[in-house]
Amino acid sequence: MPFFYKLLKNNYLKKSIALSAIIFSPIIFGKIESIPTSSSNLKEKVQAKDFYQNSSLARSTAVEIIIPSASGSGVIIEKNGREYTVLTAWHLFEDIDLELSFNIRTADYNFHEVNKETIKQIQNLDMAIFTFETDKEYETVNLSNLSMLKKGAVLFSSGFADSNFYFQKGEVIAISKVKVKEGNQLVYTSKVVPGMSGGGIFDNYGQLVGINTMSTSNSFQNKSSSYSIGVPNSHFINFKNGTFFDYSKELITIDDHLVKATELNNEKGNSKLIINLLDRKPKFFENESNSASYWYLYHRLCLAKSDLNDNISSLENCLKAIQIKPLDSSALLTYGNIKSKMNDDYGAISTYNKYLKVAPNDYYFLVHRAISKRKIGDYKGGLFDLNKAVEIDPDKEAAYFSRALLKDELKDYYGAISDYNKSILINAEKGLSFLNRSILKEKINDLDGACFDAKKAVSLGEESSENKSWIKENC
Repeated sequence: MPFFYKLLKNNYLKKSIALSAIIFSPIIFGKIESIPTSSSNLKEKVQAKDFYQNSSLARSTAVEIIIPSASGSGVIIEKNGREYTVLTAWHLFEDIDLELSFNIRTADYNFHEVNKETIKQIQNLDMAIFTFETDKEYETVNLSNLSMLKKGAVLFSSGFADSNFYFQKGEVIAISKVKVKEGNQLVYTSKVVPGMSGGGIFDNYGQLVGINTMSTSNSFQNKSSSYSIGVPNSHFINFKNGTFFDYSKELITIDDHLVKATELNNEKGNSKLIINLLDRKPKFFENESNSASYWYLYHRLCLAKSDLNDNISSLENCLKAIQIKPLDSSALLTYGNIKSKMNDDYGAISTYNKYLKVAPNDYYFLVHRAISKRKIGDYKGGLFDLNKAVEIDPDKEAAYFSRALLKDELKDYYGAISDYNKSILINAEKGLSFLNRSILKEKINDLDGACFDAKKAVSLGEESSENKSWIKENC
């Protein structure tokens, strides 16, 4: 199952049966770029549609898939008598109980039962079809082939979240015919959130080009620049025609490299491979220094090089990504963290401040800013950030651990132990929490508690000679 949905599978937004209109996220408001009309391309002059035409076409063919404890989206692609076929993402059905009935909701807000026996995965892709039957009349989409879509082209992602239909404008980062896991060959910038999985991706002509499968976004309130991933509907076209997709056997274009790097990002330990794929590739972007693809290349290099502790090169790549997209939160956080590692905590704080100005409730930026504030002796500022982080998300461990360190420095040993208690309750496998709590318990003369924690720390990998010697002498 794709990484995004592994993380967010149990966090789908609560469903509502209320009637919904088309909802536009904040990135849609404001100026809408006009479709070029001066081009000599007759197809673009005649067929290109404005934003509202495209959104209306997408809404008329969209379905909300209502599965027990979850939700998803799909798009109507065919009609045969009173039977309609819906295209969607396969991972929606991987972990559900097919003994239970589930429905879809169409554009007219009517509910229809899914013919569960018709659910079929397309090849080994994150793409599936199913049918439902009705006497009502619904529109079907027009399909566009993969070869018609180019890097930098405008596209729109659609789908449902919390029973509302969303239609998100973006652009193509990369599209490739190279073989990647589950067919995720399309990378683009429009936001996709839980519930929109399986929803249609449309081009400027109102034609379907693929379906959403993964994203780095978890809500429309998230201000960060993000990217999403989808399966092109060329796979469905080949499936329908009884032919196989013509995969590229070699990585030739920059799109091939970017798509392959995206696939590698799903697995741990692939940072070196990503660097080998993308390093020295900026030469492909001589006239595209501000493009989404150019940003994405540096974004990936920023994170991969940081993972391998290549700090100087990571800083350079992070900075280039941030210059193109100033709200790239991953690049900003990585840049700030490296600054802190290099003992430039004033520079780190300045970096964290940039994102917290627009997203003042970002948990991780608050925690990391507090760490840097502690390092420069701003304990009051650090406590403020950590108290706020705990309030925002009391179920995360990092803020409790960091606040315990800070309270220890302020000689609030009981307060620090209390925070380590909470840290351990959330993550009982973190040996450092037990080791630090052991030291504090010794300070308050709880030797039995200190011995228990010190031994537990050793069992969890904190096997320093100093800790072992202390246990031998005191326990």
